[in-house]
Amino acid sequence: MAINERKRCRNVLCVVNNHLETPEASQALRKHYLVSRLREIVHCRTALTQNEWAPIFRAGENLSGNAESFGFDKLSPLGRRLETSALAKRKGETHQLLFQFERVVAEELSKL
Repeated sequence: MAINERKRCRNVLCVVNNHLETPEASQALRKHYLVSRLREIVHCRTALTQNEWAPIFRAGENLSGNAESFGFDKLSPLGRRLETSALAKRKGETHQLLFQFERVVAEELSKL
């Protein structure tokens, strides 16, 4: 399903992964995705204090790969930047990106 087709699903029945969903179920799934990202941010911050870069890289990679499929277009580019920063082990930049990540997730949650 194309991205713009997903966005039109807000007020009608949607087909996601070959399952028929109501807008309410879709909204619940989007909220669950964002809440999971908040937990992931906490995990990444802990990893950053311990100089563990793999969990941060993986979080960025997952974010860049799947955020748009949930309709969160602002998060995918942030995920790519987080991946790059973690790969280069840039602690200050990674810290700032995690802050931005949290801010964007909070903004998106407030819209639901």
